[in-house]
Amino acid sequence: MALRYWVTGGTGDYNSTTNWSASSGGASGASVPTTADDAVWDASSGAGTVVINVASVAKSIDFTNFTGTVDFQDTLAVAGNMTLGTGMSFANTTGTATLRVTATATLTSNGVAFPYNFSVLTAAATITLADDWECNNFTHDVNTGNPVFNGNNFFINGNLSNLNTIRYIAGTTVFVMQGTGSVSTLYNSSNSYFTVNNLTINTSGTITFATDLGGLSDVWTYTAGTVITSGMTLRLRGIFDLDGIVFENINIPSTANTTLLSDLVYTGSFTTLSTPNSVNINGASVRHIGSTGGFINLIGTPGGSTRLTGTTVLSLEGSGTFDTGGASGSIAIPVVVNTSGTYTVNAITSLNGTTFTYTAGTIDFSGVDVRMQHNNQTTTFNGISSLSFGQVSIGQTPNSVYVVLNDTMNVNTMLVKGTGSSVYFVNRISGTAPFICNTLIFSSRAQIFELQDGLNYVINSAIKSAANNLIYTDVFFPKVKSTVNGSKANITLSPGATQEISYCTFEDIDASNGQTLWVFGSLSTITNCDNINSFTQPKSVGF
Repeated sequence: MALRYWVTGGTGDYNSTTNWSASSGGASGASVPTTADDAVWDASSGAGTVVINVASVAKSIDFTNFTGTVDFQDTLAVAGNMTLGTGMSFANTTGTATLRVTATATLTSNGVAFPYNFSVLTAAATITLADDWECNNFTHDVNTGNPVFNGNNFFINGNLSNLNTIRYIAGTTVFVMQGTGSVSTLYNSSNSYFTVNNLTINTSGTITFATDLGGLSDVWTYTAGTVITSGMTLRLRGIFDLDGIVFENINIPSTANTTLLSDLVYTGSFTTLSTPNSVNINGASVRHIGSTGGFINLIGTPGGSTRLTGTTVLSLEGSGTFDTGGASGSIAIPVVVNTSGTYTVNAITSLNGTTFTYTAGTIDFSGVDVRMQHNNQTTTFNGISSLSFGQVSIGQTPNSVYVVLNDTMNVNTMLVKGTGSSVYFVNRISGTAPFICNTLIFSSRAQIFELQDGLNYVINSAIKSAANNLIYTDVFFPKVKSTVNGSKANITLSPGATQEISYCTFEDIDASNGQTLWVFGSLSTITNCDNINSFTQPKSVGF
C-alpha cells in the first residue's frame, strides 16, 4: 500500500503519472493509484481540475483540503474511506459520472452533495455514513452479499435501483427519495423484490414505484410527494407508514410479520402467500377501495394452528372478492364491510378468531359455509342481522370453539361439530343476540353446545342429528345447555318444525316460548329444563 498525492502541473487526467507524487507537493511521476493505494488531495494540490477520464480506482479518497473541481467523465471506484472537501466542486463535461464504493468504508461528505450517480458494489461490506450523503441516482450493482449502510441519511434526487436479484441493502441508514425519480429492483421467482430496508418518500416531486417492491425487514415511510404505483405489487414485511399512497396490489410473503403505523390503501388485490406458519399483521387498517380485486388468503388450515392473524383490520370499501382460502385457508384478522359496492364470497369462509363487522353494502354468505374451527378461538359478529348465511359450522375435532353474536344471525343450517370419541369439546354461542336458523344439526356425539342464557334461539324447520347411525350412550349424547345456569336459554320451534333430537340431551334450557321439546333418554339427562319431555325410544317427533 502506498500514499499518492495529487499535484498540479500535469495533464489533469486521473490516469496520468504527471499528476501523482509520492509526497505532498513533491515531484510528479509516481504511479497512478490502485485499489491498494490511498489518494490524497491536500493544500499543496492546488485548485485545478481533476478529470476522471477513464474508469479509475483507489483504496481511499481524501479531498478534505481540495479547493478545485473534479470532472467526472467515468467511474471512480473506492475500496475504502472517502472524504469530500468543503471547498471542492464537481463537474460532468462528458460521459457518465459515477462514484462507486466497493468495500467496507466510512463516507464523510462535509455537507457537499455528489450530484451524479452513486453505486455500491460490495460483498457484504459495511458502509458507515459519518454525516448525511446526497447523490442523484443510487444503484446497488449486481453482486453477491448484502451491503450494510449505517449512520446518517442518504438523500437521493433521482432514481433508486437495485440490480441484484437476491440481495438488499440493510442497516440503520434511511434512504430518502427527495426529488423526481423511481424506485425499482430486479427480481426472480424465488426472492422478495428486495431494495433497501429503510426508505422514506419526502419530496415535492414524483416518485414512481417502477417494479414490484419489498424487503426483508422494511421500515418504509411516506411524508410528502406524488407516488405512482400503477401495475406494481408492494410486498409487506416490516414496518410501514405509507398513508397518502394508494397502491394497486399488495401481498404478504410466505414468511413475514408486518406492522402498519398508518392505513394502507389499495385498489386491486391483497393476497397472502401460502405458508406452513402463521403470519401476523398488526396496527392500522388495510383498506380496499377499488372496483375489482379484493382479498385472497392462502395461509392456514381451517382447524389447524396456521392462520393470518393480528390486529390490523381488513376494511372492504369497494367491490370485489372476499376469499379466506376455502377449505385450506384461515384468517383471524378483523374484517369490516362498509361499502356501497358488492363483495363475492368464496364457497368456504374460515373465520377463526376474527371480529366480523357489517356496516353497509352487499356481501352474500347465503350460498357458502362459514366455518369457525380453530381451537379455543373466539369469532365475533357485529351488525349482521340484515345478512343471510347459508351454513355456519362451529367446531371440529378436537377443538373447542366460541362464537359471539352481537347482532342476530340469520342462517339456513347451523352445523355443530364435535368428536366421535369419549372426550367432550365445547362449542359456545354467546353475546347479546341469538341466531335464527332453519335447521340445527349435530354432526357427532361427544360435544357440548352452549347457548347464551336469557336469549331466544329460533329453529324454523328441524333439530336433528347427522350421526344417527352412531350408537350413543346416555353419557355421550350431544349436550345443549345454557352458558350460565342462573338464567336459561330459550329455544323456540316454529309451528311445523320437525324434531329429530333422539340423540341429544338438554341442560338449563327453557322451551316455554315455543313448542315442547322431546328428547330420547332418561329424565336424568334433562336437567333444570322447562317444557322438555323425554321418551324411551329413538324416534322423530313432528308437529
